[in-house]
Amino acid sequence: MDSIRNAFTDVEKSDTAQIVGNVLGTNKEEDSCCPSMDWSTRLQGFAFCFGIGLILSLGGSINIFLMNYPAFAILYSLGTIVSLCSSMFLRGPIAQLKSMVEPTRAITTAVMLTFTVLTIVAGLVLKNGVLCILFFVIQYLSCIWYMLSYIPFARDAVKKCFGNCIN
Repeated sequence: MDSIRNAFTDVEKSDTAQIVGNVLGTNKEEDSCCPSMDWSTRLQGFAFCFGIGLILSLGGSINIFLMNYPAFAILYSLGTIVSLCSSMFLRGPIAQLKSMVEPTRAITTAVMLTFTVLTIVAGLVLKNGVLCILFFVIQYLSCIWYMLSYIPFARDAVKKCFGNCIN
């Protein structure tokens, strides 16, 4: 673990750490809410939050088979939000929020958050299972599309793959 931490904290000696820090936006102290957090702490925070989000989402998914739509809507949507917040440990909250509203991600972020809210509304207020599942599917697909935006050329590859499948 020390070798990994040293690779990311000793930016002067490692070009790879400089590149990774630039990509994640962690080399900018002004964007970081908690500049005193070292990489080990950031990775632990990310893993913990992502794990909690995954557990909440899985718990919600179990409720869909029990036809408990309110519990599904709350747990799954909360899991999505907690998992999304886990990336803030890696980049910092301000840098992550700035990244979410960049032109390449703004529409996807808006769709993802809108359908997260609509999933909760369909499950809690409307108690409509069909709408809840429809909104969940759109929320899930937009979340995948959002995550693909962080991988270079991933969206283009997916578009080309589906384009070839349709033709």
